[in-house]
Amino acid sequence: MNDVNIQRSFPGGHRDYRAKAVASSNRAAAIAMADAVRTMIGPKGMSKLLVSEAGDYVATSDGGVFIMKMKASHPIALMLKDASVAQLNGVGGGIKSLILLVGELVSNAEKLMPKMHPKTIIEGYKESVSACLSGLANAAFRVTLMDETALEAIAMTAMCGKAMVGESCHLAKIAVELAKRHFDHEMRKIDLSRITIRKVAGKGICDTSIVDGIVISKRRPFSSSPSRIENTGVVLVSEALGFTRESSGLMKEYVVTAPSQLKDAFRIERANLSKTASKLSRLGGRLLFSSRRIYKTAFEEFAKAGISAFELTGEEDLERISKCTGAAIVSDLDDLKEGDLGGASLAEFRRVGSEELLFIYGSGKTKTSTVILRGAMEQTIEEAERGLQAAMKSIELALVEGAVGGGGSIEIELSKQVRELALSRRGKEQLAMDAFADALDSIPIALASSTGASPLDIIPRLRALHQEGVIDAGYDASINEIVSAKKRGIIEPLALKRHTIRSAYEVSAILLNIGDAILISNAKKAEKGLQISAERERLQQEKVSAFLKRKEELKEIDRQLTGNL
Repeated sequence: MNDVNIQRSFPGGHRDYRAKAVASSNRAAAIAMADAVRTMIGPKGMSKLLVSEAGDYVATSDGGVFIMKMKASHPIALMLKDASVAQLNGVGGGIKSLILLVGELVSNAEKLMPKMHPKTIIEGYKESVSACLSGLANAAFRVTLMDETALEAIAMTAMCGKAMVGESCHLAKIAVELAKRHFDHEMRKIDLSRITIRKVAGKGICDTSIVDGIVISKRRPFSSSPSRIENTGVVLVSEALGFTRESSGLMKEYVVTAPSQLKDAFRIERANLSKTASKLSRLGGRLLFSSRRIYKTAFEEFAKAGISAFELTGEEDLERISKCTGAAIVSDLDDLKEGDLGGASLAEFRRVGSEELLFIYGSGKTKTSTVILRGAMEQTIEEAERGLQAAMKSIELALVEGAVGGGGSIEIELSKQVRELALSRRGKEQLAMDAFADALDSIPIALASSTGASPLDIIPRLRALHQEGVIDAGYDASINEIVSAKKRGIIEPLALKRHTIRSAYEVSAILLNIGDAILISNAKKAEKGLQISAERERLQQEKVSAFLKRKEELKEIDRQLTGNL
């Protein structure tokens, strides 16, 4: 907006930019974003090298990474970024298609602007979206968990551009296996809370595997501790264990005046720990995990009773172990009951890469899975993880609402239907609907261009096939041929396509509807910031005063207790 030369002043320091340059700048920003992702479309799409000001870099063709790491300041670029984040959270992908569609819709609208009002263009776009939604519903087909071939095809299509082509097949099989194990038919989604992805550097993506249990990063408490424990009870506790055992957040304290009293305190604590260890052993709990510290005395007593204890276990790991073994997380071992113990058929230490990991297999009553994701480089593993997550999301959407053909086939079919509907309309709306159809064609055009093929050759042939009723005729960029997308295994979730078209329309409608740009003064924001700083300083002073007062009270209590002894 640097070239805007017409401004109006408003009370409060606001400025209003009114000129054709405002609309032109907004449209240019959307078109520039579309041009940036155009070459990233498809399996042969090019990667972008993203470099930060600090010199950090990442090379990716993933739309999510591109949009999240992109530095943007233009309001329209930020709007597209927000829409992309909503797309990613909603359907797990389709960001490049969304940005490309928005750019094409805005670019085509710009060509109509001299002879058509933006409101008329928006109305034409709206009617086109309705036709597209109807066409998507008619073209969709059902997918079930029994259709493993279709599910693998959906997973591979979702990972297009995210993982290396040679290894996406292996990850697709893993995604399908996870979906079969953890798809909740009542909730109509994959229960991700029962799936853990553990990344381990080394080897290749093809060495990625699934474990029917939980895998955590732990070492044996002592070198003499067993590396393999079968058919054991599992105890989960959220308290510290040892001489300085905590209870309800308060440290247990002994005030002594002679060395003999200190020895008595240690003896009492050790006796209590021995009693607790005997109780656990009697209940069959030979694995104990605590989210807090376990002190030396407790480790020794547990080891004597044949119990392997692990300290500082993360809250997330505790929850996962609980789901895997069925163990309840207790706050005090004194209150532990037999029903609180979980069961593990096997707990075994193994070295994977440079890490020592503890594998815990449940007793069969519960189902959890851990994916050990391998890769030669950290960036490769991150890319594979995003691909696996996108694959599972696409499988979930397809199982719930169905799927449609990919490879640009559905866009060509919808484009045909929109053009046919436009012929029945009179007036300028027909031109807007034709412009929407042209924007849909940009997806197969980008696919063809990514392989070096001529869109002038590919697109007319695709249109001819769709006119003959071959609704899944698409372009397979991996082999540079026109194919039956469904038979070739290029399949995408219906929900993803629907969300992409709706979002592209909504963003382009907002953009085309903008007439003025008003820069809002930050004076009120600065004043509010000063108030927040003053309030923060006041609260800090109150905390310091309360702490000092409490410290004096504790000293007085200590003096009184010492005097009584």
